[in-house]
Amino acid sequence: MVKIALPPTTLGQDLLITLSILATASLPPTDVYIKVGIEPSKGITYIETNADTVKLSKAVINVLSKNLVVSGARRARLPLVPTDLNALRKVLGRAVSGKADLRGALYNDLVGVLKQKDFIKYLDINNVSTRYGRNIEIYLGAPKGALTLPRVMISDGFFELGKLHGIKDVKTVSGPPRLGKVDLRCSPEVAPLMHASVLGFEVLNFAVAGNMFHLFITLKAPPDICIKYMDAKLLAKVFTYALKLTSKFNFIDIYEDYEVHRLYLLLKIFHKYIKSLAHLFASSPELSSLG
Repeated sequence: MVKIALPPTTLGQDLLITLSILATASLPPTDVYIKVGIEPSKGITYIETNADTVKLSKAVINVLSKNLVVSGARRARLPLVPTDLNALRKVLGRAVSGKADLRGALYNDLVGVLKQKDFIKYLDINNVSTRYGRNIEIYLGAPKGALTLPRVMISDGFFELGKLHGIKDVKTVSGPPRLGKVDLRCSPEVAPLMHASVLGFEVLNFAVAGNMFHLFITLKAPPDICIKYMDAKLLAKVFTYALKLTSKFNFIDIYEDYEVHRLYLLLKIFHKYIKSLAHLFASSPELSSLG
């Protein structure tokens, strides 16, 4: 059994949970399971699994290699900022361009580098370093040479903290005083996974009134919910179907009424998979809380 640490932000956790479910579903039939938990001593959410880590690593890479997300984001502007590009330069050992037409090549390079990394080892909960005080420091993997997590992965999580409470993850040069700093990083062995997840699961991105919006479709798994192999297989089908439905929409339709789009997806999913979902929830009632 291994406990895989997750990034301490909503998007970061959802991306890796989704990737773990899809990877588990791609394994040969087995009694494998995954379950989300929280390590109280470190305040870190993790995925517990009894899967062989070597096989799971290969399954994660296979999922990313298949590039399951077929969407308008494939050749769209990258959801990356200069600090992300600088981190990727250190990971890939070359200059990285943010041009949209090079997005596919960058994604493939990240997956290629990931094949050479023992990323699950570095994401083991025992390899997470945390320090809580006025400043908060969380390092996934070895602190030495740690790189910042993708900006889009952390910005939404700390926007309100910075705006309303003075807690920021960047240096303050103007505006309200900074009461504390949050530093979220990961080791170079883990960085390719984080950035590939962001690029691979972004469905759409678009600009409205000068502001960039990014749409990700993910699976959620509340703590202590045991997802078995057959559960993961069904959830993978549901996820793929949701992507297919979303690809038919214009980004303006989603932007103008996100909740209506979400309700539409839920109704279509239940209509298509009602028998399978009814059987799933009957055999595992706790799974009814999955979103």
